[in-house]
Amino acid sequence: MAERVRLAALSDLPDPGMAAFEYGGRRVAVYRAGATIYATDDVCSHEHAYLSEGW
Repeated sequence: MAERVRLAALSDLPDPGMAAFEYGGRRVAVYRAGATIYATDDVCSHEHAYLSEGW
């Protein structure tokens, strides 16, 4: 089961947009679209690049 943690305030995230955070030794990309928030690993498994630096 997924664990919920607070990485930032909602007002810290651009809307729409994304930001990167460190948690538990990993980079996490957090995406905001209005009131909807998603989080994934920040590293693209295909290109080994940071997703938060552009799509």
